[in-house]
Amino acid sequence: MVRVLALVGNPTLQLRLEEIRAAEGVDLVSVGSIAETQRAFHEHSFAVLLIEVGGPASREPHAIMGLIEAHPGVAVLLVADEDFAGAANLYTLPVRNYLGWTTSHPVTLKLALRRAVEHRYSQLEHQLLREQQGLQWATTPIIAEEPVTREIFELARKLASTRWHVLITGEPGTGKQLLGRWIHEHSSRRHRPFLVVSPAEWPLVRLEQRVFGHTPLRGSENSPCTGWLEQADGGTLYLRDVTALPLEIQQRIVLLIDHGSFRRPDHGQQVRVDLRVIAASRKDPEVAVREGCLSGELYNRLAAWTISMPPLRARTADIPRLAQAFLEQAARRWRTSTPELSTEALARLLEYPWPGNLHELRNVMEHVVFYCGDVVAADDLPLPAPWALARPLPLKELERLAVEQALARNHGNRIRAARELGISVRKLQYCLRRYRLSA
Repeated sequence: MVRVLALVGNPTLQLRLEEIRAAEGVDLVSVGSIAETQRAFHEHSFAVLLIEVGGPASREPHAIMGLIEAHPGVAVLLVADEDFAGAANLYTLPVRNYLGWTTSHPVTLKLALRRAVEHRYSQLEHQLLREQQGLQWATTPIIAEEPVTREIFELARKLASTRWHVLITGEPGTGKQLLGRWIHEHSSRRHRPFLVVSPAEWPLVRLEQRVFGHTPLRGSENSPCTGWLEQADGGTLYLRDVTALPLEIQQRIVLLIDHGSFRRPDHGQQVRVDLRVIAASRKDPEVAVREGCLSGELYNRLAAWTISMPPLRARTADIPRLAQAFLEQAARRWRTSTPELSTEALARLLEYPWPGNLHELRNVMEHVVFYCGDVVAADDLPLPAPWALARPLPLKELERLAVEQALARNHGNRIRAARELGISVRKLQYCLRRYRLSA
């Protein structure tokens, strides 16, 4: 569902937006200040930013413009009174996704929000086209200082030269899509499209039509509408969080893998395509199969080559270079100099467990570039206080973390990991099964 952020201060306008949100089913979040807007962008991604002219944004126009420039993918819609001319000079808005302005009248506001949502769907399709043409590249850098990360990219390099389908597992934000794109770019398919299917961004009917295309109604003179699969023929199909994909579509992907063809919805014609499938899962796939959110047939076809992306807390050697790369990217977006991390700040980054993984690290570096000076101190980092990190953990969680970290330090060698933990290999194997870990 498209997420909308509304920066408004007028209570009447806030009430109207709440009524529209309930009636239209829009995922709308309202904030009342620039600081709340900044926090909201750090915590979530938004497709549309609705700004009340004369509201909180008018008090800090440079700050709101900086936010818009830092998030070039967001579309901007202004809400003004009937007399917009007096406020227009405040917003020249050289923004690529500027949707214009609307009045606060309930009917016009509802229609404008509807158009904004449709604009976002159209934007997603144009983004896919840019990716197919090779004009867009992931912004997360490829860094592999940790031995376990180097082993992963060595395996990815070998898989890139094959036609095998791949399953990538890992926590949210660990870089699964980046790795999938890396495999595609180092394969013989690199000059063909890299098609990303994101189930959460589309309703089922629209997703099915976009992926598989559709056949016009009987009697229509229109030709069949081609879907993404046909447009990406010869390339790679990347399924982002395959467990969120409806089971009926998963079954059609199985047929695509087996036969190299698919049938359009509504009993359309059979279409042949040549696609490699790379699927990502934030859940343990075996658990997902048992829970019924992952097709066992699809898992069996992907499980032969599975890559498990480690969380950032298990690859601390990568953190300094990742942090520096994110700092430089944020500084370029904000058109400012790159701040330097102090020794204390770097130590704090290394000791933090990073539950949000790469996404959280990127957001923290974005924050310090926006708020800090030339040198970043430990207190400048928007991270929980050290005492908050030292909260007691359940014994089961401590055991799981100890096993996971021992395996990471010993590059998956079970004998060395068991020796370090002071347990037998048999006990370690029991722990691996209990906590569904992979060596």
